[in-house]
Amino acid sequence: MKTRRVHLTLLALVVATITFSFSPPLPPVHAQTAFADPAFERLWTRTDQLVTAGAVSRSYYWGPAPSYTTSEDYAQGAGGQRLVQYFDKGRMEINNPQADKSSPFYVTSGLLTEELVSGKLQVGDSRFLPLAPAGIAVAGDQDDALAPTYQSFHNLLKLGPHQVGQFADYTVDRSGHLAFEQDLDGYQVRYTYVESTTHHAIPTVFWNFLNLKGEVVDGKPGIGLLADPWFLYTGYPITEAYWTKVKVGGKPEVAVLIQLYQRRVLTYTPTNADGWKVEMGNIGGHYYQWRYGADKAHPLALLTRCGSDLPEGFGRLWVRDEQVRQVLSCPTDEATQGPGEGRILTEKFEHGLMVDIVLYPSSRNAQPAAKYLYVLFDDGTVTRYPDNFVDGSSEPQGQTPAPGSRYLPRYGFGKLWRENGEVRSSLGWAISEELGLDGLYEYRTTYQFFPKGLVLLDPFDLTKLYVLYGSSTSDFTNWRRADAGAPPALPNCTTPQPTGSFGQLWSSDLSVQNQVGCPVDAAAQVIIQHFQYGVMLHLSYTNNPWPYNSSDPQQTYFLFGDGQTMTPYTVTTPVTLNPPPGLYAPSVHFSGYYAHDPELGTMLGWATGPEVAIRADDQSYFETGLMFRDGGRIYIMFSDNFYDKSYKLWLSFAE
Repeated sequence: MKTRRVHLTLLALVVATITFSFSPPLPPVHAQTAFADPAFERLWTRTDQLVTAGAVSRSYYWGPAPSYTTSEDYAQGAGGQRLVQYFDKGRMEINNPQADKSSPFYVTSGLLTEELVSGKLQVGDSRFLPLAPAGIAVAGDQDDALAPTYQSFHNLLKLGPHQVGQFADYTVDRSGHLAFEQDLDGYQVRYTYVESTTHHAIPTVFWNFLNLKGEVVDGKPGIGLLADPWFLYTGYPITEAYWTKVKVGGKPEVAVLIQLYQRRVLTYTPTNADGWKVEMGNIGGHYYQWRYGADKAHPLALLTRCGSDLPEGFGRLWVRDEQVRQVLSCPTDEATQGPGEGRILTEKFEHGLMVDIVLYPSSRNAQPAAKYLYVLFDDGTVTRYPDNFVDGSSEPQGQTPAPGSRYLPRYGFGKLWRENGEVRSSLGWAISEELGLDGLYEYRTTYQFFPKGLVLLDPFDLTKLYVLYGSSTSDFTNWRRADAGAPPALPNCTTPQPTGSFGQLWSSDLSVQNQVGCPVDAAAQVIIQHFQYGVMLHLSYTNNPWPYNSSDPQQTYFLFGDGQTMTPYTVTTPVTLNPPPGLYAPSVHFSGYYAHDPELGTMLGWATGPEVAIRADDQSYFETGLMFRDGGRIYIMFSDNFYDKSYKLWLSFAE
């Protein structure tokens, strides 16, 4: 075949595989051939009874017979459970036994594919238990070591759609790599419909199958749509369709077209007999294997009894580490930020870590309900100190500069470090600047409270966690390091990688790549002015920020030393201000904000230099961030996506 590798190829990344050892087992799930509910039998009979009897020649929608039945935990189910029955090709479930039994949605089939690809097991409308994406072959024999698995599609969900009329001529392999193969056009498989909800295209062979009319049994045989509506059993597509070669019935290298849908997988095998070329994949069996395994994974039952959600990294740690479960207990209801809203700062030292925890009763407009400084020493102990630092306080003059590549701690960390000789001698110099961990930051949950502890994501290494534990949420006496589980998947970029200083940072730091995504576009005009205790930043979406024009689309941000970003709601008219000798007034883009809000003067101080426009080649937009360089530092501002450009968190790195 004529093959060329495309830019959609994923970067190679070694992902740690999480291995669970399980005991005791869950309540047994019994194999059986009887239907668990008359509604299940009616649904199976409608499409598959005639296939089993040999009266029609077409592929199964469910399989020859039911296999396993049980009651599974589901928060919105009757009594917190729902009746389910597994088949080779799906799972039937009844969420509400009191609902209208004549509705086509009285029995549903579960978002099995989404769970297998994401690794998140759904136990409620908005509750998920963190496992790992399924390393189970999507099609073909399960002993085929080269066949793509559900995990192979984890980074392909956002690609597409293809255009109507375009050939399906890309292949996928087990590692998730895509390749264009023009010879596949010979199969004459074209896309015929683009689904507007998930934005994926459906090939004609699958579209015809989804809208198939044929003999059905609704009390008696007749002609009708086998799926009405067409997405009744499958849900919407969540990937494009990709070719692969798998082993089928022991025969290697069989060409199969695969497309993943929310609830099912469809396959097209051109060499199959008519009526069997398009089939539902055996996702019912695959899902049961992933969920229960051979040993009946007991941590699922533990998580269910806790009645709370866990973020991915923390949940994987909690599931697989019995000691962590014992020292932390179940997570709190306030899974992300503890009581009220919160802010956590961290700074690494030569021999430990400082953690500053500030909790608010309701919002950051209120006075903090609690402020604690914790020092994590290398011997595994934790000591709590009062946080007496007053925001806006100036740093003392005449301090001994830090040696070499070390840092002088500032703000609350610096105050404790300077005033407590034991802390200073035990920790040594800082080896980083302080970074903020914001539990409200939507891209990634960075910390979580437990009744007897706290888990922090290491902002310098996203594959590591800090576990603080003691007798209560606010009394930590010990700590340990732990693995967060699989490192974040790298972005699958179709655009060239960034260049220059921040290109080097982006390419070398997996956590930066994971958080900002791929390069998208050249950045807007960036204007920056440095202050005694922070930075003011102005973004203008016109080509020239001067002269000042309040009608320009623009945003101004105040970057404080705690790693938070504040965004004013309106643009204000510039005013003239008189700074002390040796300092500067906020200039034209910033003075109006500064004068309008006196608190900014306390928090930022005066400017230490004039405003500066950042060169166009020193800035770039990414999918979820803006990166630019200034004064020997690289700044990254994080957003939800490129289009809203509403930044919520920032970090800076030395070049």
